[in-house]
Amino acid sequence: MTTRKGRLFFLVATAFLTLAPMAWGQRYSDWRIYRAADGLAESPCVSVTVGVNEKVLAKHINVDSISELNGYSVASFDSPEVGRNRVYESSGGQLWTAVTGGIEEFQNGAWRLHPIPEIAALYQGVVPATVAPVPIQVVRQSRVLILVPDKLIEFNTENPNQPRTIVLQTAERSGLQKFLGMTPARDGSLWISGARGVERSTSAIRNLKLSTEWRQFLPPPMLEAGNFQQPLADIDADGVTFAADSLSSEQKLVVHFDGQNWTTQPMDGQKIRGAWRGAEGVTWVATINALFQIDNSDSAGPESEEFSTGHYF
Repeated sequence: MTTRKGRLFFLVATAFLTLAPMAWGQRYSDWRIYRAADGLAESPCVSVTVGVNEKVLAKHINVDSISELNGYSVASFDSPEVGRNRVYESSGGQLWTAVTGGIEEFQNGAWRLHPIPEIAALYQGVVPATVAPVPIQVVRQSRVLILVPDKLIEFNTENPNQPRTIVLQTAERSGLQKFLGMTPARDGSLWISGARGVERSTSAIRNLKLSTEWRQFLPPPMLEAGNFQQPLADIDADGVTFAADSLSSEQKLVVHFDGQNWTTQPMDGQKIRGAWRGAEGVTWVATINALFQIDNSDSAGPESEEFSTGHYF
């Protein structure tokens, strides 16, 4: 029987996969590949997220469709627009995604737009594909968190006729200069990463308020790293891993923070999409077109050859 740890690893890892053909080689593979032939709206996927009851929601690149996998079958339904933003699901089955004008909520078979000026401003005068995905975190039914570069917002539709937004934290107040990503911690609190470092809420995500205190963690100068992006919490520990920029070169870095100590992993100039620490301390790194497994020995591990892809998102 597949363990929960194993399922969680697969789901986190899958969030970076797209355009994956059949694996080569004779040995047993830990990966199961889904394509259009298996029921996806199309094979290329620009994002993958975990819904409720371990369902997986895949958004596509060229078609305005979302594919939902439950481990046995695939169902497809309309996406509000083609783009890089992920689709998120609440415990009650609500779907949420960011669009160029705000966020959209999927209920009763239709999408409803909720204008969010802070999101619309990100797309003003630029090509939508060049805008980084807007991070969203579902708090509970009818409540979601939205992270934009200068603030953390709670959007609340508990009263459908009077939806409201509440600013919970600002980049200026945090000292991180600019917000870049967020992810839930293992204890239910929230990590936010930014240009200068990372912070963590002192209360659970569902209890966040404007008065909530945050703990800021700035890396030591000797780390020479900044712009901490794509935070992902450890699978079986209390740390968090980022893709970051080197302040002394053009390279991307894999940075891990365990709550006290900062470490980096060399990747020999690879263009990192994201990284996460899985079971038994193994770090996985997705670049633009390769996947690496590192045993945290201060040197990059070999590229995984279980499958090949055209591109990773």
